[in-house]
This record gives sequence, structure tokens and C-alpha cells, in this order.
Amino acid sequence: MNSKSTTFKTAFLFILIFTSVQASATILFSTHESAVIGGLSFEKGDIVEYDLSTDTAALFFEADLFSNKNFINAFSVLNNGNLLFSSKEAVTLGGLDFEKNDLIEYNVQTGVSNLYFDGDLFTEKEGIDAVHVLDSGNIVISTTSNSLLGGSSFSDGDLVEYDFQTGTVSLYFSESLFAYNTNIDGVHVLDNGNIVLSTSGSAELGGVSFSDGDLIEYNAVTGTASVYFNEGLFGVNEDIDSVYVSGTPLNVPEPATVAILAFGG
Repeated sequence: MNSKSTTFKTAFLFILIFTSVQASATILFSTHESAVIGGLSFEKGDIVEYDLSTDTAALFFEADLFSNKNFINAFSVLNNGNLLFSSKEAVTLGGLDFEKNDLIEYNVQTGVSNLYFDGDLFTEKEGIDAVHVLDSGNIVISTTSNSLLGGSSFSDGDLVEYDFQTGTVSLYFSESLFAYNTNIDGVHVLDNGNIVLSTSGSAELGGVSFSDGDLIEYNAVTGTASVYFNEGLFGVNEDIDSVYVSGTPLNVPEPATVAILAFGG
């Protein structure tokens, strides 16, 4: 796994200046196309931090930092503050090759990246389009198509939990809970155990119909669902394709200072 570890080369020295959005809870997400929310215009592949209580947004991570603007397929934030990514396609970063089924840990402050999950563990090269890291250290993932991992098969609408210690997979959420076949493309597990989901198209879960720009909170105990984030906040149809929910505001790198980062590609 260390064979894919590296330190990104920067074109010149940089200083990161951090600010925080004042809110009791924020949502980080990326969208399938360029969009506008909370007074902020952003590009596909950018990660935006949105404050639900104030309807304000800030750019958290800029896709232009990578040679491939379609870079982000799924992401999460680790307890150490590092970002966890998967890409929509194979990418080369700092002279290091990553596949679309890899999970890459990236430290914004140091530019250091390493392989967090090796996509070669899949029987075939399946893209990871949703990821969440549990307190146990296990990961919950969804893939872009039907997959085989750890001896278990699952579909693009399932969520599975992968245990790094045993190399085994267990079903975390079944696609059969949807009214019809649906592809999950974003996930976050809340502290109360409820699951926040995004799908690649319109879907129905727990008696609630929603679109690809909505976020749905699902209670697995009661089998009920509610709208966590309404697509109408964009003003037009948008597809949220990755999500992370924070109970407190996260440090948002200022676009003007983050933009000076340059990575070998």
C-alpha cells in the first residue's frame, strides 16, 4: 500500500489561511454539473460547504487543483482532517497513478497523499461513488455498478461495510429498500445512526419520493425517511454526487490562497 504513497510537488511555497462558516451544522457536497447555492457559484468537482441555517456557502476544495476536473466521485473527511477521495476515472497525481476504484487520503496542508483503500481488492475495476468512514475504522461504500469484494457481491444501490482487519464485506443498506432499482452516489452516517443518502436519479424510500439533488435521511430502525436537504435550494435541477455532514463548521481554505497550490499531474 505504501507503494502509492507520495508527497505532492508544489510549484512554489504557499500559506493556507483558514476561515469557518458559523453554523451549528454544515453540509459538504459536490454536484454533477456547475451550480449556484447560497450566493456561491461553483464548478462540477468542487466541494462546497453549505450552512443550512443561514443559506450561505463557501468553497471548501477546488477541482481546478487537479488536472482532471471530474476528479471527485466520492469523498469524506477523516478525523485527522484529511480528505478521502475517489476519482471518476484513473488519475496521475504527483507522478503517482491512482485508479478510479482506489480511495486516496489527501492532506490539504502538507500536500501528502497515500492510498487508503486499494481498488485492486475488487474482482473487477468498480468505481467507488459513495464513502463514509465509521468510528470502528470500517468503511461504508457504494459502487457505480454491481461489484464483488471480499467474496461478497452487491449492487450499485447497496451500501456495504468493508472490514479492513478481516477483508470481509457485510450488507449495510439494501437496494431492495427502495421502491425500484436505484444507484446510491453519496452517503453519510449521522451520529444517531441514520443514513443520509444521495441517488443518481429520482427514487423512493420509506414512502418519500425525491430527486437526484435531494439528500434523504433514512432511519433503519423505523424504516422511515425524510428530506434532509431540498434540491429547490439550488433553484434548478442539480445532482448531488457526494456528501459529508459536519456537526460543527469545518475549516474552509480561502479560494484565493488554495488556488496557488499546484500539483504535478
